Amino acid sequence: MLPEEFPAKPESGALEHATGYSLVGWEGSCPGEFIAPYAELRGRMTANAPRAGLELEKVNRDTDRVREEQETWVKSGVEALVSAALHNGTGRLAGYSVLSYRRVKPHVVLQEDTLVASDHRGHRLGMVVKIANIRRAQETWPAARTVLTWNASENRHMLAINTSLGFKPSGFEGEWQKRLDDPLYGT
Repeated sequence: MLPEEFPAKPESGALEHATGYSLVGWEGSCPGEFIAPYAELRGRMTANAPRAGLELEKVNRDTDRVREEQETWVKSGVEALVSAALHNGTGRLAGYSVLSYRRVKPHVVLQEDTLVASDHRGHRLGMVVKIANIRRAQETWPAARTVLTWNASENRHMLAINTSLGFKPSGFEGEWQKRLDDPLYGT
């Protein structure tokens, strides 16, 4: 999806629903105090994101794996911004949003994961972290003019967030899966 204009226009009222939470963020590598809860949330992405019936293996993201992914991005010239919602009562991360940027394509920012833990949904945290990250992207990467994102068509909640932020559909992608143990194909 492409935003109609960059920066995105935030939906009014999102912050009022996020009482009890604070925004935290970082550029590049995750700070040590957040790495374990961030890795836990990143691991939930394959389990909690809509999959349109596809059977995907859960990706284990422990702190070492997250650090390795971050180092790989840096080595390949990818810069990252993360905005996260911190639950004030527990000090745990409740949700996050990641943007990535490559200086070889200075006008384009890629929206990577956005996830809110299921026990923290209903507080508009997805909206809050996405708005915070897009605003930070404007400051960090001033040449950027476009944010590209993608969503599963059944992920109505995230589609509603993106629509309210001014994103517009620009294309469609399909994923197909063949189960090799299906009796139709033999074993």
